[in-house]
Amino acid sequence: MNGWIIVVAIVTLSAVLAGVGGWLSRRTLTPSSLTDAIPSAAAIFATFGVIYGVILGQVVVAAWQAYDDAENAIAREVDSLVSIARLADGLPADDRMRVQQASIAYGKTVVEQEWPVMAGPGGASPEAGAALTSLYRIVTALPGDSPEADAIADAALAELDDLDDARGDRIVASTSSMPTLMWIALIAGAIVSVAFTYLLAVENGALHLLMIVCFAGLIALMLVLVLGLSQPFDPPLAITSDSYARRIDLLQNEVQGSQ
Repeated sequence: MNGWIIVVAIVTLSAVLAGVGGWLSRRTLTPSSLTDAIPSAAAIFATFGVIYGVILGQVVVAAWQAYDDAENAIAREVDSLVSIARLADGLPADDRMRVQQASIAYGKTVVEQEWPVMAGPGGASPEAGAALTSLYRIVTALPGDSPEADAIADAALAELDDLDDARGDRIVASTSSMPTLMWIALIAGAIVSVAFTYLLAVENGALHLLMIVCFAGLIALMLVLVLGLSQPFDPPLAITSDSYARRIDLLQNEVQGSQ
């Protein structure tokens, strides 16, 4: 099922359930019966609302930062991969071909083998790990026949280390998730916040229900946003392999054009 359909379904269902709860509460709690409770309820609701709003806002910011870090890790990884292939232009033909072919092979393996794993259970694929190991062996075995060759080999190895670090960050991002206790706290806070809206002494029933539905829908949308950002390789906000694959295709065309 399309991720956005799931988002709409969750937000709509949350708003409808909150609206039904509000309708039931108005059948038992009339505005006149809430007169004595309004001052206390308003004070508690205001205090709790501020605390919950701050916590929810901080969680959204933290989830967005983690999502952005995953995108940056992908960019760093493919940038290092392209740099390794371009550094190889200064090597003898045979060495250049081995380095560039291994670089392209690794990039294609990440796109074809590792990305589906990250979009599913998360983690690394053995095929991508083997391709990276092969690239390491080729780069570390480069002959140092001249100062220029030594400099190229050292620079390529440094880029390869950066690539390995970025890949590690990418894999960690695919397996990370918010603690269960945090989710319990957020969901419980959302339920309590919506429940407090039932205690508002609004004479106009339709207006009261509209307020409840909009409030519940907004909180549900924020929670779905946190869920999407905290799982950067899963729908609906999944980071796809499209940009990574385009860089590898451009690199392959570049290498083929230079041969």
